[in-house]
This record gives sequence, structure tokens and C-alpha cells, in this order.
Amino acid sequence: MNAKLLTDVLKVAVRPKVDDETGIVKREEVVKAIKRIMEGDESFEIRKRIEELRDGAANALSENGSSRKALSDLALKWH
Repeated sequence: MNAKLLTDVLKVAVRPKVDDETGIVKREEVVKAIKRIMEGDESFEIRKRIEELRDGAANALSENGSSRKALSDLALKWH
């Protein structure tokens, strides 16, 4: 489930292919996956997306961010 979220929804990861016969990820597939995240257009897109998510999280946690506001509102409601 986590792999699906990271690869298909957030698009910040790649999944190596599992060998149909053994059910194991072979070393060649690991190498391909590493190259995909280290080189080329796909790696650029992954890094760009990670930066966007990082910035969004930082904004949400900032003093006037949505997460702080929501937690503050909840605390006031419970008070």
C-alpha cells in the first residue's frame, strides 16, 4: 500500500519489477530502479515533486500554516 502511494499517487518513487518465477526482485531490476531515480528526465520530475511536497509541508507547519491553524482551532474547541 505504501509503495502504491509513493509511486502512483505522490510520484516520488519507482518500483523495481518482481521476477514472476521467484517472486524476488533481481539485482538487475534494483540497478534499473536506482538509475531511474538518479539519472534522466524521470529523476528530475521525482526530485521536483519531492521539493514541492517538502515546501507544502513546511508551509502547513509554519506559524500561520493550515496544520497549526487546525490544531489551534481544535485546542480552542476543547478548552
